[in-house]
Amino acid sequence: LECAQRITRQVDRLNELLSDFFSYARPAEPNKRPTSLKAILVETRPLINSRLTKNHITLHEDISSELPKIIADPHQLQQVFLNLFLNAIDAIKQQGRIDISASLPNPIQLQRYRKEYPALLQNSPYVVVHFTDNGTGMSPATAEQVFEPFFTTKTSGAGLGLSIVYRTLKENDAAIVLKSREGKGTTFTIFLKVDM
Repeated sequence: LECAQRITRQVDRLNELLSDFFSYARPAEPNKRPTSLKAILVETRPLINSRLTKNHITLHEDISSELPKIIADPHQLQQVFLNLFLNAIDAIKQQGRIDISASLPNPIQLQRYRKEYPALLQNSPYVVVHFTDNGTGMSPATAEQVFEPFFTTKTSGAGLGLSIVYRTLKENDAAIVLKSREGKGTTFTIFLKVDM
């Protein structure tokens, strides 16, 4: 019986690796449309609530109700946030905090972002999301490679999670960058295109 359970677990794991691989190799065409960031986060929360409770992790959200709609595929964006949540929970392990804030930067802040991240579209306004955890953080070398396919520091998984996040956001005319300090935590900053 134990042998059969072990085989089932390995088959499930292989299935997860393959589906990760195929969603990286052949991502679905995004169905971009005006959508509410707040609504996407509200729908994502029930998917991770039990993990947050089990790991004694507090979630704090500061999302203005005045935010304009963004242009993105809501299902793909939900997948992005789910991935970031699972990574944060992994990094925190027990008793930590995840903070999510979203705002519409003013022209001066946006100019500063464009200077720091030249890949941002020049004439597009963005909603900026900060997704922060107080987990283990990363070394500069790890942070540099984290969006590369097949890069992982975990003992299981294919190392495709964050590369899928990066690629999915790019296909949705969005961008993601990160700042991390070992032992202090990580902040992902996501730039989502505003519906004009």
